[in-house]
Amino acid sequence: MDIERRDEVDYDQIMTSYQAILHKEREHFEITKNKKTNDVEIWNRARREEEKKAMKAYCEEHGKKEMEKIQAAVEARHAKELSTKKQLESASRAFSSFKVSLLAKRTQIHINQQKAFSNKIGDEVKERIEAEAARALQLITVKRMNEEAA
Repeated sequence: MDIERRDEVDYDQIMTSYQAILHKEREHFEITKNKKTNDVEIWNRARREEEKKAMKAYCEEHGKKEMEKIQAAVEARHAKELSTKKQLESASRAFSSFKVSLLAKRTQIHINQQKAFSNKIGDEVKERIEAEAARALQLITVKRMNEEAA
């Protein structure tokens, strides 16, 4: 009996009906998916609107206080920057006066070292000249003694 039914069953008819069932299932799946997507979008929009309302209410209640805090913080920061700037300016004046005094000290040290060096060289030259003069005097004295003895 199965063999007889096989002849009666048309393969194309089965495939067509199977394709129709698959098409209906896909359509149903797409419709369900679209409904879920729409539900999610609606839920997100509602959530954003609620957040917006909550933020607006918070801003109406606390907005002035928060703005005053921000403004006070900005003013404090500007005051701190101004004081730092003034301190740096006074420090630059102090540094420049320190630099001038240090330069004066170094100049004086240099002058003193130049004097010491010139005195040292002068003393050495003086000693040489005195030694040469003593030798020359000794030679002259010896010559005079020789002349007197002769």
